[in-house]
Amino acid sequence: MTILNLSKNIVVASKVKAADTFFKRLLGLMFRKKPYPLLISFNKEGRVSASIHMFFVRFGLDVVWMDKEFRVVDSRKEIKPFSLKIYFPKKKANYVLELPCEGIKRGKIEIGDLLQVLEKNS
Repeated sequence: MTILNLSKNIVVASKVKAADTFFKRLLGLMFRKKPYPLLISFNKEGRVSASIHMFFVRFGLDVVWMDKEFRVVDSRKEIKPFSLKIYFPKKKANYVLELPCEGIKRGKIEIGDLLQVLEKNS
């Protein structure tokens, strides 16, 4: 997948992996050696619990929370690795985009921006 910032007409991330099942969301980027962009979907079960944690995550991350239309409702830069804190968005969110540090800056992401997910052609 590729994530675009439609509000700024810029590519936020390419080669984005999806975490759209319970197990994939639970595992996230834990135990990985290198960060990569990960889109976590909390939409499919019809419930919204878009919190994240950094337990067993070996690197810092930038995190973007989005509503069901992929509008940015919250973000946090450079969350420290191995943090024992749980992070919640300030507003209701259906999706979370985890990016390597500096991803928010490179994608020029701000609250209110509209992002788009482009699926890979089969």
